Amino acid sequence: MNLMYDEDTQRWFYQNPFSQTTVCKCEDCGLYYKPILGHRCKKGVKRGGKG
Repeated sequence: MNLMYDEDTQRWFYQNPFSQTTVCKCEDCGLYYKPILGHRCKKGVKRGGKG
């Protein structure tokens, strides 16, 4: 299964090869993201993350 990730999540997977994690799908733009990193989609809606 090929998933499209947001930029921060792609970077996390690159820095943590062979790791497993949970991702969420943004209902607005369709990209998957790591919840702890948060996500700002192209529509400007901020989801998850610290603070």
